[in-house]
Amino acid sequence: AAGREGDFAATDLMFAHNVGIPFYVPEQVFLHEEISVKYELPESLTQYLGTPPLLHPPAGERNMVLMCGYPGCGKSTLAQQLGYAVASNDTLGTAAKCRRYVEERLAKGDNVVVDNTNATQAHRRVYTEMAKTHGYHLTIIHVDNNLQFCFYMNQLRCELSRGEDKLVPKIAYFTMRKRFQIPTDEECDTLWTVTNRVPEYEYLFPLI
Repeated sequence: AAGREGDFAATDLMFAHNVGIPFYVPEQVFLHEEISVKYELPESLTQYLGTPPLLHPPAGERNMVLMCGYPGCGKSTLAQQLGYAVASNDTLGTAAKCRRYVEERLAKGDNVVVDNTNATQAHRRVYTEMAKTHGYHLTIIHVDNNLQFCFYMNQLRCELSRGEDKLVPKIAYFTMRKRFQIPTDEECDTLWTVTNRVPEYEYLFPLI
């Protein structure tokens, strides 16, 4: 599993790279062949290396922002930039608690960002109706990153947190891809579609 043509994967090479030990294929050890084995980062990762975008929400209004995108796309990192109260199913425990928290914040006139996947119009409609009811300017930020990249970042997040951040399983990505509905201008006052970028990381992981 060295990632060569004909190999089923590159997981052995990735493992050796991640733990910092030399890697050899059998031909090098037993046949003493001079072979160069290296792993090329997939395009789905390299195209997202760089500097994250800076977000500037509308000024002088009561604002609600809905994040939208796959797990691991960078929604939470971008949401923190806004300086708003952050509502998330993950941090608050359940979708019901998240909705209740948002209602409480809107009733107080606070700006709030909903940091969930918000993958379908039905999920987003719950919050768009809240925004209308309370007279808020609604912005949807769609983080349009490649699914393979998002799964890579999902693996990296789990690895670097030593398992504290749980790995979102592959099936969740496939299921979300089937039902994902790209947000439209008709759903909100402002629609931003952004590509999140990240620094280059040293860990190697298999594709989804």
